[in-house]
Amino acid sequence: MQQVVPALRITDCARSRAFYVDGLGFHVEWEHRFGRHLPAFMQVSRDGLSLYLTEHAGDRQVGGLVHLYVPDVDAWYAECLRTGAPVTEAPSERLEGLRDMTVADPDGNQLRICTRLRAEPAEPAAAAGWAARRQIVRATGECYPTLPTAGRGARLGRLASFATPSRKSASATIA
Repeated sequence: MQQVVPALRITDCARSRAFYVDGLGFHVEWEHRFGRHLPAFMQVSRDGLSLYLTEHAGDRQVGGLVHLYVPDVDAWYAECLRTGAPVTEAPSERLEGLRDMTVADPDGNQLRICTRLRAEPAEPAAAAGWAARRQIVRATGECYPTLPTAGRGARLGRLASFATPSRKSASATIA
């Protein structure tokens, strides 16, 4: 069950409705206006995912970014190609553990549609090294100034220093 519903600012309700409904396959759950010519606020949903779309200028600026996690990003991509929805980044595996693509709505809001990939088993030596370090930290409360750079840590950068829970301040530097 989705527990957070992001709100995206839109400037033209009819244009956005066409994009989200006809282009991406969402359906309108409800729409509210305080008066006939006043801004719209609506909820669109698809496959257990919901978004709020708001014309209210005070709610937020246009140009948001939302990550939607779906079972099959490639199926969404094929649907976007079929409907003509503007894909700004085709599916790829830029980030470890994700396959994602990006679609932009008529107001420049970006929808990053992601599928989590099955985790690869960790390299045995690296996994053993991390496990040993965790045990030492738990037992002594001491932290190492550098951490292994093999595997996932090498892609994200190397943590050069960090504080233990007993210290009052924490500092981290990325090499």
